[in-house]
Formats: sequence, structure tokens, C-alpha cells
Amino acid sequence: MKTKIDRVLILTNAVNAANLKALEFQNNEDGGSCNFDSVVIKLEGWTRADIQKLTTLKIIGDKLSGRYWKGYRWLNTTIYGQGNKRTKMAETACNHLKECEYNVSMYYEMD
Repeated sequence: MKTKIDRVLILTNAVNAANLKALEFQNNEDGGSCNFDSVVIKLEGWTRADIQKLTTLKIIGDKLSGRYWKGYRWLNTTIYGQGNKRTKMAETACNHLKECEYNVSMYYEMD
């Protein structure tokens, strides 16, 4: 059985890999609507303090509310831009974390 520290290190490595994949699109065009498209993550049994004590991952703010987003938190990933580039980078990071079997989703919001 993996310890909490083992699980956080595995998550950190997965997020770092997701960030590298997202960076492949940092030079994409950035037209389109200004947005706040972001990765959100649900980590059952973990508090933000738990993660911040053990890793450099940035879990932002309190848990999101509402029926669909309940229990999710913003995950600060490497995302540049404000339009199409931001969307592509966030989706790439999210897809990688899904492949690693984390409970992540995309939060889409247009300005």
C-alpha cells in the first residue's frame, strides 16, 4: 500500500509531465474569446494543507461548489495566453492527468 507521501510524489510527477505536454502548445495562436479555461481536480480525503505540506503543487482556493463541481479544486498548471492557446494548453494538461487516472475535469468560462 502506498503512503500519502508516495501518492503525492506520483501526483506531482504526473502534473509535471502534464505541464511539459501543455508547453508543446505555448506558441499556438491565441485568438478567440478571452477565457478562464482551467484544470480542476478532485482529491478525495486530501486537504489543501496536506498537499501543500508535502509538495510544490498549487491547489488554489477552497473547494468549488455547485452540483457538478462539488469537491473539485483549481489545479494551477502551466497555461499561457487568454484565448485559444489557453484552452489548448489546459485541455492537454487535463487529458494527460485523465490518462494517469486522476479525477480531473475541464472548467470552461468565457469572459
